[in-house]
Amino acid sequence: MDSLPLKLSDATGVPYYRQIVDQIAQLIRSGQLERGSQLPSVRELSSDLLVSLITTRRAYADLEGLGLIVRRQGSGTFVSEEVELATREQAMADIRSRVEDVVEQARRLGLGEGDLEQILSQLLSREDAETIRQADLRGAQLQGAVLGIVALLVVTRIDYHVWRKYAWPMLAVASVLLLILLLPFMSFMTHKVNEATRWLSVGSARFQPSELAKFAVIVWVAMLAAKKGNKVREFKSGLVPFLVIVSPICLLILLEPDLSTACLVFLLAGIILFTAGAKIGHFLLVGVVALPFVYNEIGRVGYRLRRWLTFLDPTEDADASWQIQQSLIGFGSGGLLGVGFGHGSQKLGHLPLAHSDFIFSTIGEEWGFVGATVIVFFYVALITLGFRVARTAPDRFGMLLATGITALLGVTALTHIAVNLAIVPTTGLPLPFISHGRSSLLVSLFSIGVLINIGNSRFRTGKRQ
Repeated sequence: MDSLPLKLSDATGVPYYRQIVDQIAQLIRSGQLERGSQLPSVRELSSDLLVSLITTRRAYADLEGLGLIVRRQGSGTFVSEEVELATREQAMADIRSRVEDVVEQARRLGLGEGDLEQILSQLLSREDAETIRQADLRGAQLQGAVLGIVALLVVTRIDYHVWRKYAWPMLAVASVLLLILLLPFMSFMTHKVNEATRWLSVGSARFQPSELAKFAVIVWVAMLAAKKGNKVREFKSGLVPFLVIVSPICLLILLEPDLSTACLVFLLAGIILFTAGAKIGHFLLVGVVALPFVYNEIGRVGYRLRRWLTFLDPTEDADASWQIQQSLIGFGSGGLLGVGFGHGSQKLGHLPLAHSDFIFSTIGEEWGFVGATVIVFFYVALITLGFRVARTAPDRFGMLLATGITALLGVTALTHIAVNLAIVPTTGLPLPFISHGRSSLLVSLFSIGVLINIGNSRFRTGKRQ
């Protein structure tokens, strides 16, 4: 097999795979590479181009997704016998057209999301299915963004002290919604994904009650901690009342099941109480008591245990470590400047949940190290400003509420980034404002509105009350 006559840019740090795809596609469609002819292997092509195996493997995956090449186990890689002589743009336009036709017909028949995914997996290629899924995700996310921005603008003008009055009602509503998820006779209102029932569904609208529970717990803990004052330093009259209320809410979230969110809610309550003056020794005592329970929950559910084992030893279980390995490959493929917005290949079936739990890896692949660093600095700036608002809040409730909101956004973001970089075991926490999820986006923007109101309050009063 002769080497392919490719002309590639020598720009340092820029991945070559998109150039490889375009040039090989042109060679095939122009007839310079005959149908059915064998192509160099991934290793041979890597040697010729002096680029990594990962880069050329992704290039061949793209070409196969376009239907230009066929990879046969044990035989090699060949130009497809059925390739059409058309431009790459025409081929992609045809894919999008076929996808839109399938979706429109499915919706006319009233098929659900699960039925649609099954049809796509049978009738369309992996890239076709990804195209339609991305279109649906963009529409849903846009709805969340519009609602969230409206909520932010409205809440910014509402005095944050109002939330102290509604602390108990919000907590009660969140608890009832979480309970509905677990009641068998209410299953017609719930939506299950991967054996987890975390969403309420009314028609086409869905909402995740645990997102409301996060905000409700923050407001309630801030309200009661501000009311108790120095009594939070006592165990019986200080910490115990919070445990009595917050623990059942965390248990309801855990039963969905959603261990990572349950732990986050518990942690947020702890951060607010620590800021209010609770003793470290009391937290250590609670931690020692809770540790066996958490350990049992990790071991009781198979996938949680495998996540921990593969985090400690990635070679322990290749299937369980697949997601995190693909996440790291995405970062490696991105290089310094990334492969370009929308041009990442990991989301085309290689990296599960690339639009939500592993969106930061997608950012690293498409925007590179520079883009990922900008995102990190954005969250660092947000956390810094949030704690500054807390420090200058005009009263104790405002200080604790701002601390809780900042912790919600900051802990969630940093945990998501750490998971994507394999620094901590895999969890299901989103990247605020960026990961797909209307409920998360709506609550995050709503919380920012409350934070802005607390920040503006220092201009309305000159001293703490």
